[in-house]
Amino acid sequence: PYWDWAANSVPPPEVISQTTVSIQVADGTTQTVDNPLYQYTFQPVSDGGFDAPYNAWNTTLRCPDSSDADAQTDPDALVGNPTGTRGTAAAQIKHATYVMLSQTTQWVNFSNHSRDINPSYASSLESIHDQIHNYVGGENGGHMADPTVAGHDPIFFLH
Repeated sequence: PYWDWAANSVPPPEVISQTTVSIQVADGTTQTVDNPLYQYTFQPVSDGGFDAPYNAWNTTLRCPDSSDADAQTDPDALVGNPTGTRGTAAAQIKHATYVMLSQTTQWVNFSNHSRDINPSYASSLESIHDQIHNYVGGENGGHMADPTVAGHDPIFFLH
């Protein structure tokens, strides 16, 4: 699976809202298992592991409902209201992808933060990539919002 930002800037439901999936096992029967793309469950570590707030969360979180130890992923916040903040962010990501692919003619402007060099190059692969991290991480700093822990979220490998 691959998440196409230009086709749909909201992650697929198989990744953000289905906590279990049905799979066919070796004997041909179907078994329901935890969805490995929904979240990652951390194993206990003796050295303290991550910095706060991640050290208090035993699973990866996307758009957490708070930064407290009992925070939960809020899939509705990730999907968002099409007319609210999340809907606006999704539309911006989709538009920025279009602009990057249709109007950027030089590799340096396409590939990195060239806007810092020339503000007329607002859309680059790296700037859109950063927006995806912030979009999925959410306002309360889910794992994707922090590059030091983002790779633990299964969605990291689809973005």
